[in-house]
Amino acid sequence: MCAFACKKDKTIHTVHLDDFIIAGKGLGQGIKYVNIEPDIIISLNPWLKQDTSISLDLNADEADDLKITIHKSNPGMLGMGFSSNNLVPLGNNEVCIVANNIDTISGNCHHSSLTWIDTLTASDTINGHRLWSTNESLFSSYLWVITQCSISDGLWQNVIHTNEKYLGLKIVKGEKAYYGWIGLFMSGGVITITDYAFTEEYEE
Repeated sequence: MCAFACKKDKTIHTVHLDDFIIAGKGLGQGIKYVNIEPDIIISLNPWLKQDTSISLDLNADEADDLKITIHKSNPGMLGMGFSSNNLVPLGNNEVCIVANNIDTISGNCHHSSLTWIDTLTASDTINGHRLWSTNESLFSSYLWVITQCSISDGLWQNVIHTNEKYLGLKIVKGEKAYYGWIGLFMSGGVITITDYAFTEEYEE
């Protein structure tokens, strides 16, 4: 029995490599959720320039966690055109990908050599058992050469509505992996980022 007011000791729960998060879930102890207002919109006018990028620091530790890039050919090019939407994990961070074993040649044209970023549903578990990559990976790409080919690559080109699919992300700090997701969609070559969440240490 306490002679004075008793104070419960706080327990610091740390994130371990076997922790997880459910795609689209923003509530729960040990989850940091951010609803982006206004949405982050990444767009490019290829008549003015052919590439643009944005870097994001999701956990506000003054170190960017990833970079999203858009590349497009100048519409004035004759006989061919291309576009590509990519993600580059920064530091030791990783993005959730699929194992695509696509033939890299179609006639005289080549498919993208980048791995494809996975499209997760709201019920999917994001943890260490998924396929992860530290390399630049592909949302979508398109290539056409007149009379020769028209090639579309990537899984995100048909994700055109909010809360439809989620990107899986692993933020690595030392020996700890913080699993997370990003809500985004694409329409007309424009990428819109709506919200995100990731696991974090918490007090109980």
